[in-house]
Amino acid sequence: MAKKFHWLLDAGHGGLHPETGQYVTRGKRSPNFPFSSKYSGDVLYEGVKNRIVLKSLTKLLDKYNIKYTIISDEWQDVPLSDRVNKANNISDNTPNCIYLSIHHNAYKKEWNNANGLETFHYPKSDKGFRIAGVFQDNLVEEMEWKNRGVKSANFYVLKYTSMPSVLTECGFMTNLKEAEILMSIEGSDKIAFAHFEAIKEINERGLNFL
Repeated sequence: MAKKFHWLLDAGHGGLHPETGQYVTRGKRSPNFPFSSKYSGDVLYEGVKNRIVLKSLTKLLDKYNIKYTIISDEWQDVPLSDRVNKANNISDNTPNCIYLSIHHNAYKKEWNNANGLETFHYPKSDKGFRIAGVFQDNLVEEMEWKNRGVKSANFYVLKYTSMPSVLTECGFMTNLKEAEILMSIEGSDKIAFAHFEAIKEINERGLNFL
């Protein structure tokens, strides 16, 4: 039987302050949706959407008894160093951990044509590269959006985590067509399902895959 992994899940950035209702992370949002949109006047906040996707994902993981720990999903914008330290502490005592950080993309501040999906790993991390490829393939298959490819980056959570790590960018908040899908519960559920399918595939392949 293939050895299963323990997934460390991070909903990037912060959420809404429970008392004020204000978004706690600077930037990281869509423009105001135009009058022509069914979401007219609304704003897509990345940290909020990341948490919705994570919640949908964990329901699937619970249903199939896939092991995970949530690194960050509270409304506060937890410092990156705190996320990494928590993940590394868990990994010290839990074998076969993989770190997954869920994000949504943006280009500039106004609506534009930048579009598609991409998944990041730390440079020269062969394990990260292979994991990222599975997530990218499943996201593209499920969403049927432009494949921007697997890329490497020195993002803090990729560089300083002690286990293989990937970061997904699940469509552009500054692309009106994609943002309208991202705003919907159905869109979030599809993105969560793509992540679930990737996790299930990697678990089924087991340690030999890495």
